[in-house]
Amino acid sequence: MGIKSTVLLSVVANSISFLFGFGAKELIKYFKYRKRVLTGDWAQIIEDGKTSKRDLVHCRHTGDKLEGTIERLEPSDENYKSWKFKATQKNSMIFGTFWATDLRNNESYGTIQLVLITHSNLEGFYVRMEVTTEESKLVSNLKETRFRWQRLVKEGSK
Repeated sequence: MGIKSTVLLSVVANSISFLFGFGAKELIKYFKYRKRVLTGDWAQIIEDGKTSKRDLVHCRHTGDKLEGTIERLEPSDENYKSWKFKATQKNSMIFGTFWATDLRNNESYGTIQLVLITHSNLEGFYVRMEVTTEESKLVSNLKETRFRWQRLVKEGSK
């Protein structure tokens, strides 16, 4: 075997080793981080004693991370409101943050905590800052609101 053949064989062998290594790494990553059970559409129901609110949640669950969008459906005069969220799942607990994406609602942000009751039901609360004025002073309070997620089932699937 000549030097050219040896060099060519080395290049081919190294390339194959690299591809197997890269492929194995990507395959492990795929199985570890593929879409998880909470990926999908959810109804978010908020009953805070005033007007009940209903939102549509689009959630992507990858590994222990959740992220997505929330769109207000009811009351209909608030259907311009939308948020993004990012969260982490640890066992049955989900905790994270949300923030408004529309300009008319830009001060709506806070934290969320949810507990996985079943793969179709989660319950929890969100906390956000409320600022009011009392005797010409700004007063800020943390407001906790309970809410729940219910999985939306697509037509024709069970």
